[in-house]
Amino acid sequence: MKVAIFQSYLFGFRVPIFNKLNKKLSLTVFCDSYKKPVDDEILFEIKHSRLRKFYLWWQGLSNFNIKEYDAIILMLDAKIISNLWLLFLCKLYRKKVVCWGIGLGRSSTANKLRAFIVKFSDGVILYSKSARDEFVVLGVGNDKIHVANNTVDFKVEPSDLNLCKKKSGINYLFVGALEERKGLTELVTSFNNSAYYNTKLHIVGSGPVEQSVLSLITKFGLEDRIFMYGNVTNQIKLRELYDMCDFSISLRQAGLSVLQSFAFGRPFITYKDSITGGERDNIIDDNNGFLLGHNNRFENINEFFNAEFSKVEIERLFNNSRSTYDLSASPNKMVNIIYGAIK
Repeated sequence: MKVAIFQSYLFGFRVPIFNKLNKKLSLTVFCDSYKKPVDDEILFEIKHSRLRKFYLWWQGLSNFNIKEYDAIILMLDAKIISNLWLLFLCKLYRKKVVCWGIGLGRSSTANKLRAFIVKFSDGVILYSKSARDEFVVLGVGNDKIHVANNTVDFKVEPSDLNLCKKKSGINYLFVGALEERKGLTELVTSFNNSAYYNTKLHIVGSGPVEQSVLSLITKFGLEDRIFMYGNVTNQIKLRELYDMCDFSISLRQAGLSVLQSFAFGRPFITYKDSITGGERDNIIDDNNGFLLGHNNRFENINEFFNAEFSKVEIERLFNNSRSTYDLSASPNKMVNIIYGAIK
């Protein structure tokens, strides 16, 4: 079975997922550009295309011949006009066509177009159950919707989930680009106001607010409690950091770092209205993490930082986090759902 997947940009974290999918079928990825991963060989075919917003067919897909493929996976992006042409071609040549995307956006007009594309396709792959529910409301049949949680793949095995080597106090870990929209200023300020001084915060990443964060650390005199590591791409070093910590945290954005945290068996803390592409939906409050907000266990980060956790409670959170990844958000799970949608 030959399958073509269309992506504007092929991210490095997608490569191991597509390598696994390529073992089940013959895969070609059409993309404008891609990032070559550090630790993975690309085992599928890549062809250049210019799948940009408002580009027409002949401007971006002149090297695509639909007769060569059995099934097509499109991006669920209303601004890519070529999607409509691809949809027409698939129907004309009786090829299976499936859409893949986050879900609905803010524009009602664009959402209607997304729903139109999905209704005339053979199915849609979404990242979350909440996105599925939104499409059902717009009239898309539930039988056409496949939910494949976003995921990341790791070459290192996670450590055993136990606390026997844990030091006293609670350690928190932030991993990601240092951007203000993630609430880093709020995070550092709230950490300074914590009543427990045997806690530590470890920050991995770089970005626009790095100097601002360093200034706050100096201002509050937190040099012995907050540690910055820059970018860490080595998976063994990353595992060591997760092993050292009890919770992952990103207050205002919950993306792939949620799944990465669960892969290493660490619960995730974020606000229940944080920015997300669907990954936040994997967090169950007081089960595998905490969704800060009204009617949940903790209303805000200040309450959380001033709470105490027993060893038994943290072990429960560890185990539930790992189970969520293994059962619902592993690379094999995503690959099987994608394959099931197009076979």
